[in-house]
Amino acid sequence: MIYQSKNKVKKKLLATLLLILVSLLVNVMYAQFKGLRQSYARVWYPAFSSVQRMVTGWCPFSLGDVLYLIAGVLILFYCIRLLKAIGAFRKDKWKIASLLLQGINILIGIYLIFLIFWALNYRNHRVEREFSISPAKYSTTDLVQLSQWLRTNVNQYHRLVTGSPMDSTVLQLGPDQVFKESRQCYQLTTADYPGLTYQFASIKPTMFGYLMNYLGVSGYYNPFTGEAQVNTTIPEILQPFVCCHEIAHQIGFAPEEAANFVGYVAAMHSHDPAYRYSANFDLMLYALGELRFRDSNAEKEIWTSLDTGVKKDYRTVLAFYHNFSNPIDPLISRMYDKYLRANHEKLGIESYNEVISLLIQYYRRLPAN
Repeated sequence: MIYQSKNKVKKKLLATLLLILVSLLVNVMYAQFKGLRQSYARVWYPAFSSVQRMVTGWCPFSLGDVLYLIAGVLILFYCIRLLKAIGAFRKDKWKIASLLLQGINILIGIYLIFLIFWALNYRNHRVEREFSISPAKYSTTDLVQLSQWLRTNVNQYHRLVTGSPMDSTVLQLGPDQVFKESRQCYQLTTADYPGLTYQFASIKPTMFGYLMNYLGVSGYYNPFTGEAQVNTTIPEILQPFVCCHEIAHQIGFAPEEAANFVGYVAAMHSHDPAYRYSANFDLMLYALGELRFRDSNAEKEIWTSLDTGVKKDYRTVLAFYHNFSNPIDPLISRMYDKYLRANHEKLGIESYNEVISLLIQYYRRLPAN
């Protein structure tokens, strides 16, 4: 019995070394060969992700959420087996090593799948290729001008949606309508940017909406199923932009600033002012948040000039997230920051704000500016 366990450990250790070698090889080859990066971004990922969406798009509920639930149950059983092995350490010390190596091999295997299915997109400069822009330093004057432009847009589209500068926004869009209109946004966008083509939609409301509110998550992309998950419990004025953001991930814009920027461009191609309002409202909050640190007087002046109804919408969003605030928020933020940094997002969670740099360059190119 002990001999068999020892033999299993040797085999699993060999598998561990092999998996580590393959992981290193994939990363090194991708970093060194430009042709491989181009093939992945332009051929492999678009074709593979389309197949993913074809397979999962028919299902009305999130297959990815079900997959994560199953994974959670399996992890629980694994922990129980490991605890039992620790309790029987004197009888078979090799069993613990075997279980630990099994867990390590599964994790490395999942990492390899994650890498090939999705994470290599973090190293492709898609925004630079599709829009000929990339994140760059910007001055406070640039930020003030962008904030003023976003303020004008927000007020304009808010009035188109509500009919009054005083009223808070009520969109009355169900999830199906949000998903459908988001697909149409990308169809309209491809006339100007063919690289943003989106086929075979697979957009789902997540099953974990209320739980995700405690984590501060408005949506996520599942790389294992190709589904865009939207938290439909968040304030409705945020949902159109969140949906456009997650679709951007689906078509290969992995960095958060890239998905924010592409989501904004797509939403601005919508014929529905609610979409344009949602996108400008969201990015205005990014811009004013940054401006508050650079020039608080300018930030206050812009905030004062916002419509009363827009301020009501902001307070609605603020109150919503305040209701879900909890002590583990900082821990979740740190974990997500480390995840982003591990995937070549140098600024970590701060990369979300890099959309401001991209938007400034985009804004400068508009005919009226």
